[in-house]
Amino acid sequence: MRVRPDRARDLHHDMAAHMKTIRKVSRAESAIAQAWSAAAPDAIASRCSLIGMKAGHVEVGVPDASTRYQTDRWLRGGGLKELSALAKIPIRGVRFQIISRP
Repeated sequence: MRVRPDRARDLHHDMAAHMKTIRKVSRAESAIAQAWSAAAPDAIASRCSLIGMKAGHVEVGVPDASTRYQTDRWLRGGGLKELSALAKIPIRGVRFQIISRP
């Protein structure tokens, strides 16, 4: 009676694919963070916080609706194109989250 050897449970290829994805996301988020600090006006940068990127959308945390409106006006007035050019990544849009600051 022949006993077959156990299959090798090699996770190398799966882990390599996940690490490649993580590096890509990390590069994109660091690029957008640098672009945000360089392009955002001081009044907006001091009140907003960059949360990250998700599916090509930049996620920005704002403390209140008035700051959201002010940031939205800046982005629609050319700030989004400036961010995309500085970060050298495509940005499909911006999502705002109202967050409380301690």
